[in-house]
Amino acid sequence: VFLFLANVRGVRVVAKDMLFRVPGLGFIMKMSHQIPVVRGDMDSYVRSLETVKEYLQDNETVLIFPEMTRGFEGLQEFRLAPFKVAKEIGVGILPIVIRGSEKIWPRNKMRLTPGLVDVRSLPEISAAEFKRSEDLCRTVHTTMLKELQ
Repeated sequence: VFLFLANVRGVRVVAKDMLFRVPGLGFIMKMSHQIPVVRGDMDSYVRSLETVKEYLQDNETVLIFPEMTRGFEGLQEFRLAPFKVAKEIGVGILPIVIRGSEKIWPRNKMRLTPGLVDVRSLPEISAAEFKRSEDLCRTVHTTMLKELQ
């Protein structure tokens, strides 16, 4: 994903800082201005959200995995912060459902396994239609969950 995104202007990904230290991949991520976040470090989390706001205000696209993790089968609980940012900036959310990635790149493994991943883009959900970030978050989660069933 990051190799592809390195060549796409205006698209950023929020990713854990460990990926920025992987030889080759880290260089590409830094040069393509992806957004690092240190798990468990609130200051890093706040800095990354400020960076997300700046990119969104510059009309760039930011990809955020709202579970803030990867590798579980199904959909986990979403973090509220990305939805607060969307609501504050007034941008829409384009839910993307990914199936099968947990089999190709399992949690706590560095080795990839050959296989297929199904990626589906769902209709955009306007943050402006919601009074509360919590309702926006719940609607996006429910929409994605329905697609996974």
